[in-house]
Amino acid sequence: MKINSDNGFTLIEILIAISILSIGIFSVASMQISAIKGNSSADRLTRATTIAQDKIEQLISVPYNNADLQDINGDGNAGLRNPFPPLPALAIPDTNTYPTDYQITDGEYTVYWNISVDDPMDNNKIINVIVTWPYKGTTRNVVIRYIKLPS
Repeated sequence: MKINSDNGFTLIEILIAISILSIGIFSVASMQISAIKGNSSADRLTRATTIAQDKIEQLISVPYNNADLQDINGDGNAGLRNPFPPLPALAIPDTNTYPTDYQITDGEYTVYWNISVDDPMDNNKIINVIVTWPYKGTTRNVVIRYIKLPS
């Protein structure tokens, strides 16, 4: 004869199961938020890199003596340098201390480029392109450097 058959779950078992399920769902949601933030950062970096590559390709496609490939401020390779040590490092331009040869703004991105003539050897030009954009209270940047020889 059967007395008190257990055919279901107790209230405590159900509460424990719901608690474990909730912890799992919150963990997955947290990972999803981190992935979205990472994708946003990667998207901005990809856009900046594409803008810099487009500018480099535009500048290398023009003739060697084109007006866009002149060092208009005579600062040589110093035009896109950070004024804080170490000085030789290419960095976000401080346009007050080191004015750039050229600057354009494309939405949230600012594109700087500087031309250095006969550096480090005669008959070549160094093209420095820096793209900057604001991100979470800081300024991020992408730097591309290209050496153009006369054709």
